[in-house]
Amino acid sequence: MKFRVLAAAVAAFTLSTAAQAALPVYSSPGTESVTPNVFVSTGTGTVTAYFAGFDAGFDSRIGLSVNGAAPAAYGLLNKTSALGQAFVLGNVNIGDTLEFILEVNGGNAYYSTTKADNSDGFNHAWSTAYAGGDFGIPAGIFVAFEDINGGGDRDYNDHRFVFTFPGSTVPEPASWAML
Repeated sequence: MKFRVLAAAVAAFTLSTAAQAALPVYSSPGTESVTPNVFVSTGTGTVTAYFAGFDAGFDSRIGLSVNGAAPAAYGLLNKTSALGQAFVLGNVNIGDTLEFILEVNGGNAYYSTTKADNSDGFNHAWSTAYAGGDFGIPAGIFVAFEDINGGGDRDYNDHRFVFTFPGSTVPEPASWAML
């Protein structure tokens, strides 16, 4: 009986670890991401972000700029959000350009998914398609930020989230990574 309980506990731990391991990981730490991170909405409605973890010393949260406007709200604070926690970033229309903003230490620094908008000239974000499933996070686009001026250590894991477009599943890369 003790063996069965122990085996069940090990199996449960292994399954939970395997599920957590499915979140994307940047494959070239120390090297600046060349991902363009330009997103165009494929639907009209609400953009929702789901917290996917962090590995940073700084406090940070994310916002959404639609067509170059300032973010209406910031949320998903890295040190207090639960994995899988959802936050509505705002409403968009089909064809709107989406830019995610990382606010660091209460506004002491801001970094964008758009490299040209970062004052230090570095790409502070990496993104990739995500199939969903971990921590109740649905399929969407996984975005990971680097939160230090000058590009930091370029491991793109300081603030991670998945966002979903309204009315769709994961869009084709041509729809979200336009140069």
